[in-house]
Amino acid sequence: MTIDPKIYMIQMSTNKISQHYKNLVLPSWKDYNVHLYEAVTPETIEKQKIQLTFNTKHSHSSFGISFSETEKAIWYSHYNLWEICIQINKSIIVLEHDMQLVDPMFTQNFREKNGVGLGMTYSDYHKADINLPCGAYYITPHLAKVLVKTVHKWDDIKINPDGYIKKFLDTDRTNWCVTQVIDKKIGTTIIHNKK
Repeated sequence: MTIDPKIYMIQMSTNKISQHYKNLVLPSWKDYNVHLYEAVTPETIEKQKIQLTFNTKHSHSSFGISFSETEKAIWYSHYNLWEICIQINKSIIVLEHDMQLVDPMFTQNFREKNGVGLGMTYSDYHKADINLPCGAYYITPHLAKVLVKTVHKWDDIKINPDGYIKKFLDTDRTNWCVTQVIDKKIGTTIIHNKK
């Protein structure tokens, strides 16, 4: 089954951890045409057409902490896909490499919306599933333009893309059909700076 929005999975073809997760979750997407998008990495940030400016974080849990190079690369990967959405003038679904489809995706549920959060992860802190905004989401060209335009209005970036995009997405649980796969033996590809 091919659905209307183009699906992009952010992954790193030369990173063993990224490939582990991609290979683990890709079979769950077998009924969809998933395009593999080569992630921006700390090594390729300088090659980006636009240079984003980062400040220290201003979110409650990481106030005053600098963005790590991988966190900056994540910003660029999502930003570039918003630009692609604008260029092709079609709605897209963005997935990170560790997001597994667990329930059918009913795109008719969100065709009237500009953005929908599709991803979830289990939170030990909340003892429940929570929305993972950048893990998997649907956006229209209209919302992509708003996201890009808003970033350019800022002097600098102060929040992670999850915190930023969540403000624009419908995160109703009924749309959560994708879950994050975490293999504690393998770890993740993200390095977070600590206090």
